[in-house]
Amino acid sequence: MKALGARPGSAAVAVALLMLLQLATAGLLLRASGEGVSFAGIPIGGACLFRQSTGLPCPTCGMTRSVVLSLHGHLWTALRLNPAGPLWVLAVAVIAAALLWLGWRQRSARSPETQAAARRLVRVLALAHGGAVGVVLALHWFRALATRG
Repeated sequence: MKALGARPGSAAVAVALLMLLQLATAGLLLRASGEGVSFAGIPIGGACLFRQSTGLPCPTCGMTRSVVLSLHGHLWTALRLNPAGPLWVLAVAVIAAALLWLGWRQRSARSPETQAAARRLVRVLALAHGGAVGVVLALHWFRALATRG
């Protein structure tokens, strides 16, 4: 349902700006090293319940540190911790850009077919992002399990 007075494309633009704001805020407030993450200089403790219960690494082990290191440009370290981290950051930025483009297309395109095509493109990008991150997480986990023993 369309909100009263809402301009076409404003929802897509709002979501894109929120995504970019979240990345920027995380980059400003979070810091990471190989040992952990800190928020505004305060170390964030956190134990992985999966690792505690099973003794095995979980598929997302190192993901938070990897994302934060990616946001700070330390891609090599981020890739070594969890290769899905840089991929996730890149995918969020690409989807935000696609949503900005979608918002622009919805405002400028007059035909419903063009607007529908733009929405399909954003959906495909989101599905590709989810699939790629899932595959990379699975491969990272299999490697972590194989090298553990």
